[in-house]
Amino acid sequence: VGIERRKFIDIDEFAVEHRKLNRTKGWGLSCYRVRTVGNYTKDTKLTVILAIEAGDPRLGDDEEGSIARPRRSIKVRRVGGTDADAFASFCDEVCSLISGPMHIPITDDHRVLLWDNLRAHMTPIVYQTIEGRGGPTRFSILPRPAYQPKLGPIEYKICDLLLDMQY
Repeated sequence: VGIERRKFIDIDEFAVEHRKLNRTKGWGLSCYRVRTVGNYTKDTKLTVILAIEAGDPRLGDDEEGSIARPRRSIKVRRVGGTDADAFASFCDEVCSLISGPMHIPITDDHRVLLWDNLRAHMTPIVYQTIEGRGGPTRFSILPRPAYQPKLGPIEYKICDLLLDMQY
């Protein structure tokens, strides 16, 4: 689409479920992506929203936001699913992290948020929160093409996290 990779911030969510292992060992994570509707309970399900940027090759390796130190944000909620208000709030936090006063120098005046077509992502409150922000950095939204997880680098990071949790 003609946008440099360093300008993208990829956001996605996934769920994990706590399951009782046995009476003496307590609780543990059952680590797998929840891809289908199931009989999950809100008491045992964690919804995780994760944002990651590719990193800016123009920054030194010791600077936050560089390829060696890309910014990442995570929010873990003990609820079933992601609603529009929680997603908009998370996106606002991500945008504040990138364009806030702690981020010096500002590397780009335009950043693009990338995500899938979950209904909570497409609500007016999310668009108003992102595109109505003031400040030195302008943010816009680009939906990831449907059924193209290879175009969403966050999918690979989620899989890495889940594999790490299994061990």
